[in-house]
Amino acid sequence: MKEDVHNDEELKNIIVELSQDPIFKPRYVYKHGVLMYDGRLVISRHSTMIPTLLKEFHSTPQGGHSGFYKTYKRLAANVYWVGMKGVMQEFAEYWFNTLFHTTTEHTPFELGYGRPPPVIGRWVQGETRVEAMQKDLVERDEAIRQLRSHLHRAHDRMKAQADKKRSDKSFDVGERIFVKLRAHRQNFVVTRINAKLAARYYGPYPIVERIGVIAYKLKFPTSYRVHLMFHVSLLKKVVEQYHENEELPDLMAREP
Repeated sequence: MKEDVHNDEELKNIIVELSQDPIFKPRYVYKHGVLMYDGRLVISRHSTMIPTLLKEFHSTPQGGHSGFYKTYKRLAANVYWVGMKGVMQEFAEYWFNTLFHTTTEHTPFELGYGRPPPVIGRWVQGETRVEAMQKDLVERDEAIRQLRSHLHRAHDRMKAQADKKRSDKSFDVGERIFVKLRAHRQNFVVTRINAKLAARYYGPYPIVERIGVIAYKLKFPTSYRVHLMFHVSLLKKVVEQYHENEELPDLMAREP
């Protein structure tokens, strides 16, 4: 691992800078020929030991086949390399899609594509001397990089569109608010024969408790068959004087 670190240009530059100025990168420490990051051993992101570490911390009986987050936290408590979280996500996705399921007797990849999943090994620059193979591997890595870039761009675009409809809302305990109920799903609430034409908001009702940051507990009459806690997105502030509805319309009161 030490050899991989000293052959990594990025880490080599960090070591040189730390030798001249120990506080050049506050979270890095270079001591006794070992580079540490927040007390964790630093390895090169091109190290051939990474696949072994991933397998050891996830796929072995000691790893316990934990989910992505637990495996990442366990591994990150011991070692560190640049881009570690992204590599872990790729490994978790690859492992899930190539995992044999006893129920279907196939892997998810095979069910989706009709063929066994390809074996894609980790490639290190200069590992192969065959020019054609190296060219194919470089093109593959570039295609994966572009695909990841397009996915991030699509994610950012969808997030930007969703954020246009979001707003920060906060209410105080004792304040009276309207609550949004879905009559077509919560079948005790309806005002018309056609549930799609039912009212969207009911109330106002007083807030009796704030649950965390984004939820509130409301006060309803004991006859209401509804959960008392609601997400803030389902609440609407009262801007005028309203009287609390005596009771919610009952679905069973529909006309035949």
